[in-house]
Amino acid sequence: MVTVVPVWPNSPEPHLDKFITSHESYKNGNISKAIERGFIEIDNKMREDNGLVEEMSGSTAVVVLIKDNMVYCGNAGDSRAIAYVKDKTVPLSVDHKPSVPEETRRINDAGGWVEANRVNGNLAVSRALGDYVFKMDVKKPPEEQSVTAFPEVKKGSLTKDWKFIVLACDGIWDVMSSDEVGDFVQQRLTNSVRPDTVCEELMMNCLASDVSGTQVGCDNMTVVIVQIVNLPETSTNAAINPSNIASDWSS
Repeated sequence: MVTVVPVWPNSPEPHLDKFITSHESYKNGNISKAIERGFIEIDNKMREDNGLVEEMSGSTAVVVLIKDNMVYCGNAGDSRAIAYVKDKTVPLSVDHKPSVPEETRRINDAGGWVEANRVNGNLAVSRALGDYVFKMDVKKPPEEQSVTAFPEVKKGSLTKDWKFIVLACDGIWDVMSSDEVGDFVQQRLTNSVRPDTVCEELMMNCLASDVSGTQVGCDNMTVVIVQIVNLPETSTNAAINPSNIASDWSS
């Protein structure tokens, strides 16, 4: 069974999963590379729209792919994925901010700069689909541009301890921490609240009380909850140490 769950808050293209699963690397079993190439190829496809090339318009993206008891997470930007395993929230992705040293180095090497934690003083994320005004260096490959669509891919084993996965854009994470979201969702799913209802409640909880103001909770919000139930007996029962749970994840 293969499950692909993508989230991109500005909906640049509804077929990222097809770009991933149709890639030759996917067919050869190299899922991580297929995700990487899928992000780059969809970014190239979007670039064919001349209306986007000179605009500062784009979207972050996070995707979770489940295949053969393995979970793969690809992320470009500050959308985020978490899992709830046993009784602990586990980060599946890392936010890509211009202030992160590795991101800053790439931006500088491409001729850009970081000002006020933004690329060239403008863009608040260092990886994204679109935003082609930051991808104009024809001498550099896509992964070396100031802003790149090249995702960071992590993978780990799916076990019976996994309860659910949450994917959401920064409209959620700017208001609630990963642990807060994990506990919020766990409490409601434990009480048999439907996942789609939990999504609505989560967004309402993050919505600003006064949307005319400048407080957090005024951004667009996208949330997907993947509840993991009835795993087949072939799923691994390997225990995960809650104090070192991230060690099961690797790039």
